[in-house]
Amino acid sequence: MDLVQKILVLALLGCVIYLAVVYFRTRRDDDGDRIRQYLERQGCQILSLKMVPIALQWGMDKYTRIYEATYRKADGRQHTGRFRTSSLHGVEPLDD
Repeated sequence: MDLVQKILVLALLGCVIYLAVVYFRTRRDDDGDRIRQYLERQGCQILSLKMVPIALQWGMDKYTRIYEATYRKADGRQHTGRFRTSSLHGVEPLDD
């Protein structure tokens, strides 16, 4: 391979890495909206949402992410709960 081919291969590799980062970044942005819509359907107002970076994940696929949400129910009481979400399975509360 000459120098031009090496540069083209590196440029292509860089584009693939960039697209992968953008794709996974947008998936996490969708998580917040997905959880917000889930809680709003139940009459709740979300106050804060943060991802739990390290969580015990028994029986979950590698694309599942866990979030901790603080929200206010329709009766005015404030709750904090954990939710797992993925684009394949939707939102599922972990705390009952």
